[in-house]
Amino acid sequence: MSPLLILLALLLLPAILLLTTYLLTPRLQQNEPPHLPSSFSLIGHLLAFFRHGANYLTDLDTRHNSPGIYTLPLLPWTNKTNLYIINSASWAVAMQKHHRQTLSFNIFASQAMSLLFGLDETSMTIVKNDPDAEGNILVDQHDLLFSAFTDPSIEEINTSFLTAFTAHINILATADKASEKINLWHWLRTHFSLASTTAIFGPANPLTINPSLAEDVWIVDDSLDKLLTTPFPKFLLPEFWQARQRLWEAFESYTVQHHDEQGSRIVQLYIQSAKDHGLSTAMAGRQSLGLLFAALINTGPVAFWTLSYILSDPTLLSDIRVEVERCITTDPSTNTHTLSISALRAKAPLLWSCMRETMRIAATMNINRYITQDTEIVNHTTGESFVLRKGGVVTVAANVLHFRPEIWGQDVAEFRPRRFLSQHGGGVKVDGVAGGEFEGKGKVLHDPAATFRDGNGKLHPGAFRTFGGGNNICPGRHLAANEILAIIGLFVAGFEVSMVDGSPYVGPPYEKMKVIAGVHKPAHDVEVCVRRREGCEGCLIIHTQTLCSSPESMCNIQYKPSISILGHNDKLPLLLLLSKIRRLHIPRHTRQPHHQPIQLLPHGDLTPQATRLRQSKGKIQHVILIITGFLHLVVHLLPFHNNMAGRAGAGAATGAFHFQVVGLGYVEEVVAVCYGEGGGTQVLVYEGYAAFVSWRWGNEVVV
Repeated sequence: MSPLLILLALLLLPAILLLTTYLLTPRLQQNEPPHLPSSFSLIGHLLAFFRHGANYLTDLDTRHNSPGIYTLPLLPWTNKTNLYIINSASWAVAMQKHHRQTLSFNIFASQAMSLLFGLDETSMTIVKNDPDAEGNILVDQHDLLFSAFTDPSIEEINTSFLTAFTAHINILATADKASEKINLWHWLRTHFSLASTTAIFGPANPLTINPSLAEDVWIVDDSLDKLLTTPFPKFLLPEFWQARQRLWEAFESYTVQHHDEQGSRIVQLYIQSAKDHGLSTAMAGRQSLGLLFAALINTGPVAFWTLSYILSDPTLLSDIRVEVERCITTDPSTNTHTLSISALRAKAPLLWSCMRETMRIAATMNINRYITQDTEIVNHTTGESFVLRKGGVVTVAANVLHFRPEIWGQDVAEFRPRRFLSQHGGGVKVDGVAGGEFEGKGKVLHDPAATFRDGNGKLHPGAFRTFGGGNNICPGRHLAANEILAIIGLFVAGFEVSMVDGSPYVGPPYEKMKVIAGVHKPAHDVEVCVRRREGCEGCLIIHTQTLCSSPESMCNIQYKPSISILGHNDKLPLLLLLSKIRRLHIPRHTRQPHHQPIQLLPHGDLTPQATRLRQSKGKIQHVILIITGFLHLVVHLLPFHNNMAGRAGAGAATGAFHFQVVGLGYVEEVVAVCYGEGGGTQVLVYEGYAAFVSWRWGNEVVV
């Protein structure tokens, strides 16, 4: 080669490299969140995700001191595969305000129907037919679950779960064996899975018929990240493939043999909804696997870690036992100890705080939404706005948010069991237990997804992400909380747990976080020695599960208005009330009598919406608001009134039935509901606009 050609090549090579770099460098489109650079421009951040899992987001935040929202171009030359990362609470609140048709969860859910549940082509056509539109099976089942998990059918599942789980725990370390060795994680997840499946799917559920299927559930869950990167999974992931096939066949048989008719009301409605939308009986059974995985995969590990943290700290264990023992009654004549789950929720604030602190640390599930069209999100806290481009994915990085020192304190990396006590009493001691009683007349039911309030009383909306938020907040979170409290209460009340050599319990470390991750799993199991506590030898542990103070009370959740538009009083002008209620969304299935009463959930921090409402001008707009509010109030409140009055007339309660709208506000914080001996409060909410009502039987109102 001539020297001239060599010189020419040397001159052209830098130009070619510069041109290639320019062409492959991602372009920041107008008003898009700032890009974070990648070391590998050809493949963006994709390789790092597969190498480090969800921990990569934590690494990026540490290295770049990243802004509250930023863009990761996964395939930079396309500009259509951007991943938008949200790691600030205010941006998380801004994101969750948008309708599901713009930022879609159902796009991912529809893909899971094929990947995990193996729905046939006909069923997938039904599922994928505009998955975010009204009338789609996913939309209708989403609304159905929100309805079903806030009416008294949750009581049915609680009862069944507690009955089943106490049967499992009562055979542990019985009188004929002073102690028993178990692998704690395996024992707990197996027996929890069997009990929870019985509660939801009934006595003839597939896991009862074939208990080995419980292990298949966890095999499938453990393989999800591998499924994304492994070709030919039938041959390269045979254990996963076979476990999934066994679950498919078992749940097909469940519905084909009509065992679902013995299941809970929730599973019956869910399966019937699938059939109503055109799925075959067999495919409806497969699709119900979604309920199974939702019930087991996150709740089981949270229960394990909560128990593990408590057992690891003897002082904490002692304090928790003081709380739990206040919730137990003993009958020496029958040698039974009865644990009240209602009392645990009302009288065990330290246990409740431990559970939520465990969720903060261990349950850092990132929330993903597919962007179906260019979407502007506005942060009313910072005054900024950005556009998320169609075809990308937006992720709320809970594993970053849950470890923000400015929210949680400088000890953010530590398990601090009393961190959430500021929500309920601020450290006041009652009966020697820090945190105090939960206040309120009647029974009090706290929401495990409530906004975090720090020790100074400051609220941090959007910071606690374990149950998601907005339209897709977990509808089964109250059931999950009850199950976790029951498991912990039964263990700490009845048993001593140590390592097999007699030394104090030491919990296992977390396994590495995966790309697809829910709650952390333990890196390895821990073998322990379990024995009955003194005074519990040979006894039978039973439970009471009632969350309501009387059969005529309602098990619905109420939301506390942190800021009120018009106040909360019994002399609210009806015209003003109606003018402030708008866009109440009534899912079609809730109009059926057996779905009444129904409560709808708020969509996050709603201050900006209320601000726009207060600033609205123009007589025409105001008249429209009045008419819309009136129609929705009639549609929604009258069936509720008639349902409750009908129960009173049918003998559910004595005396006259009284019904009253007592206030209007918008909701920022999910707090509690109070129940009385023949009355209660109810709130009807959509996107934060809330009508508060009270009802009573007889002459006494308890609100």
